Amino acid sequence: MQNKVNKQSSSNNNSQASNKPSQPRLSDEDYAMMAFLKLETSDETPDEAVNNLRTSKDNMHWYPHGNRYTINFGAHSTMMTVNDQTVDVTYDDVEGDHMGQGNGHKTFSKQELSQEFSKYKDIIDQVLHG
Repeated sequence: MQNKVNKQSSSNNNSQASNKPSQPRLSDEDYAMMAFLKLETSDETPDEAVNNLRTSKDNMHWYPHGNRYTINFGAHSTMMTVNDQTVDVTYDDVEGDHMGQGNGHKTFSKQELSQEFSKYKDIIDQVLHG
């Protein structure tokens, strides 16, 4: 009889453990900010990009519009459009050592963004929501 109780107790513990999400739930706003950070990682590491965002938040202007989010720091804007599986980013293209006349475009998968930036979710939320 004690064997049955232990088995039941053990199976209950296993089912409870498997119900825990392995990653935090991410909102469209989270994905948009992660796409902006991913764009920034062409020049810096993810840790550096997140740290720079945190130290620059007082100069940051963040505008949500449905599934579109725009960010700027007083000058050029970057727009992120969150889709079902991807995030499209439109940004001012750089020509040589100055801003160009055209826009650049990149698309990142939500899976890619989540894998690289979900560990920063608390910092992202703090930057976006104070």
